This record gives sequence, C-alpha cells and structure tokens, in this order.
Amino acid sequence: MFICEKCANACKHFNNFRGRAKQNLDYFISNHTTSRTKRMPKTPPSSMKISTADQIENSVEKLRNLNLDEKEKGARVVKKSRQQLNFSKDLNLKHAYSQQNVIKYEEEDQVVLLQDHEYSIPNNMDKALETSEKIAEDLIKEASTCINSYNSYDSLDKQISSVCKLGKSVLFKSSAKDLSERNWFLDIGREMLQHCPEFLSLLLSAIGDKITLETKLATVCTIYGMLMHCRNTRASAIQKLYTSFCIRYHTDNKLLHRLNKVQITMSDESERHIMRDLSNHSNDMIKEQIAKRNDGKLNRDNLDIYVTTNDIRMDNKNRDYHFFASDITFDRVKISHLNNSTPIGNAETVELKEMIPSLEEDILYKSALKVILSQVIVKHCDSFNWMKPIIPKHISHPLQDVMSTKSSIHWLQIMLKNEAKYADCVQIMASYEDQLSTWYRKAGRGGDLDKLQVPVGGDQLTRVRLKDIKKSPFSFNRTEFETSVTRTINRLKRDLPPLQNEGDEEDSDEQ
Repeated sequence: MFICEKCANACKHFNNFRGRAKQNLDYFISNHTTSRTKRMPKTPPSSMKISTADQIENSVEKLRNLNLDEKEKGARVVKKSRQQLNFSKDLNLKHAYSQQNVIKYEEEDQVVLLQDHEYSIPNNMDKALETSEKIAEDLIKEASTCINSYNSYDSLDKQISSVCKLGKSVLFKSSAKDLSERNWFLDIGREMLQHCPEFLSLLLSAIGDKITLETKLATVCTIYGMLMHCRNTRASAIQKLYTSFCIRYHTDNKLLHRLNKVQITMSDESERHIMRDLSNHSNDMIKEQIAKRNDGKLNRDNLDIYVTTNDIRMDNKNRDYHFFASDITFDRVKISHLNNSTPIGNAETVELKEMIPSLEEDILYKSALKVILSQVIVKHCDSFNWMKPIIPKHISHPLQDVMSTKSSIHWLQIMLKNEAKYADCVQIMASYEDQLSTWYRKAGRGGDLDKLQVPVGGDQLTRVRLKDIKKSPFSFNRTEFETSVTRTINRLKRDLPPLQNEGDEEDSDEQ
C-alpha cells in the first residue's frame, strides 16, 4: 500500500480525534442521561426542577474533564491581529513542485511513504504550466523567423505601412454618413488592389475557393480592417460597422469587450458614441429630405418590454415597460402639384360608366394578372424554371421610375410614454409638433408650417387612442390622423380610403 506522508499524518490526526470524540460521548451518556420524570397534569413545576446540589455536582464534573493548560488557567491571553505560525521541523508542509522525487522504500509489509502524490510530481509537461502570453510570444517569434526567409516580407510591410498613414486609407472615413452610404467591402477591395496587391493575392489564396465570392470578399476586407486597426486605431471603419451590427441585434457589453480584444469591434465604451453619431446623422438626413421639398408620414407603434427577474421579492417583481417608437417615411410620389382646394368632381352626380372599368383598364388588369400568375408558377413549380428569364420581375406602370427608388425611412427617438394613458398621448403629439417645427425651420421651410398636415399612421389601437386626442382642449394642427377604415401599408399592404363626408365620418365613429 502506497500513501504519501501528508495523507498519513492527516489519517493519524483524524484517528486520534475520533477516539477522543467517542470517549467524550460515552462519558456524557453515562453521567448526564438520567430517567426523566414524566410530568402529569397535576405535577408541580418544583418537582421537575434540578436541585442546587445536582447543579454544583455537574459543574465540578465538567471542570474535572477539562484539560486546561497553564496559560488558560491564568490570565487571558490577548490575541493579536496577525500572528506568525511556527511549525515543527518534523512536519513536512512543502509544496510538491519544490521537492525532489525521492521515494522512501521500506519493508514489503510496511507502508511506503512518498513525498507527495504521483500526479503532482514535476515531469516533462513543463510547457503546459506556461502562461498564454508566453506561448503566443514564442509562436509569433517562430512565425517571424519563417517569414523572414521569403523575399516578399519587406515589400508587404512597406505597402501596408504606406496605407495605414492618416488619410491614406478609406478606413479613416468612418463617420455615420459614410457608414450608411458606402459599399465598404467593394471600396476596401479596390484599395487593396491598388496599394497592396500582393497582400490581397496572399489572402485570396489562403482562403481558398470553397466559399462564395461575396463571402470571400467580406472575409478578406474584414481581415484587412483588423490589421489596419492594429497599426493605426483611427482606421476604424470596419470596427464601427460591426459594432453597429452588434448594437442592432442587442449584443451585451461583455461580448463587445471580448470582440474588441481581437480588433473586430470597438470597445463597449464607444457604443454610446456610435449611437449618438447615428442619431445625429438620422436627424440631418430628415432635414435634408425636407429641404428637397419632400413631405412624409409618421408611423408609430407601442414598444412593450417584459423584464423577468430570478429573485422575486415583494419589492422586486417582474416588470412591464411601455415605450413608444416612431419613424418618418418620406413620399416617393410627389403630390404638391395636385389641387387640394376643390374636388375633382361632384360625388352626388357620379355616372355608372365612371365606376365600371373601361376596355383599356381591363386589358391592363389581365396583363398584370399574367405576370403575377407566371411568377407564382415559376416559384413553386421547378418544371417551369426555363421561363424565369423571360418573365418580368415588375409590372410596368406609369410611376415605375419613381417607385423603383429606395424608400427614405428614418427612425425617431424612442419616447418613454405609454399610449394607454391619455396624458402620455398628449405629450406624444406635442413631441411630434415640436420635432416637425424644428425640422421645417432648420430646412428653410418655416413658411409651410401654417398649412402643413402630416399623416400619422399605425395599427388600429394606436390610431384610435391618438385620434381621441383631437377631442382634447389641446390643438394639434400639423398632424392629420388616418380614418378608422384606413389600414397602413405595412399592416394589410394596401390603402382603401373611403369616400365620405364629414357627417358620414361622425356617424361611423358613433357606430
């Protein structure tokens, strides 16, 4: 049987403690356990009380069993806050890594004591105990010696060093406007092809051909951005781009901090600065669109957040947060040239031929129906894939050039208001009024505020709640609510405004 000296001493101390504990337990049972007198309903308490003589006898017996040292019998020793522990020389308390691998062999029938456990004795695995920085340093040194053997090492270093100077690379243009408008991977690829083509070819050959071309370009540009950020921290366009993605998908600060260590994102402290820059850029884009004589529509909806807690108490429960989110969408089709003062015709004298589609409209409808059915058949039937190149992707119409442009949608700040409270609804509409007034004045269109009416859309419940604000004593002249019959495009993908008078609208509301 093999056992180390430390474990043998521990077993010896435990055996002695076990013997003393058993002896004390037997003594307590034999001397202190007596037959208790059962108390009857009429038994007086005095008969159950231990007599004074028995108490004195028990105290004397306790003193006899105590083994008091001379120090404990005398005055009380004052303990210091810090004391030095002195161990005897016979007790071996050295660590295993500071001892030699010495084994004491005794007779076969006796126990063989080792200096320490076998698994804690130093062996040939010394490199496993090295720190991660030391291993990384050795790896980089070894890689540098291998790279020095190539002739292209100096040329690659010169090419990258020349680009990482301030203002030389496109990565230094990392404003919020550039982040939202540039095609970054394409611009970075052109920069690498112009300034460091050898490094570009090296990365492309190292990546291989098992991924798509778009993925390969994104990977190469990401690696290039990480290397440039290592040389110059101001070349941070790629890092800000990926930080914006992390903010969009609610990444926590711990993950941002770790991604920043490998030069993928900015630090978690820079998150709020990026959000502030993006908010200012969105505000500037709104004023730019208004300066171009473009009007828009406000879309809004409630934002409900339910926060759960692991430790539920009286003052710490699950909570509901009700916020209000909005955005402004500018019109692609301008209607400023249309007459808004008089109606096109008299609604009371509408003829039947004006309601029935004409022959030209019937032909146009059938042509559009052919395109829609062809797209559905090609999508769900693989046998008709050969028809895909000849089927138009969009139905031609008079406004196709205008509708083919990208929609201009800008997010507004989230308001800490609850639409279920009419007091908060009044503050929401007042905030819309202030924002519209500020935008139009700074865009040079302050004169249009007197006749300005901006539609406010959303889901049915939000429209009904905000529409009741018109009955309040507060006046909101610059916002026009959609009728209860109208549905927003993002809800039912169509607009069906009814033709009715003001009296009809009041009757429908009462119904």
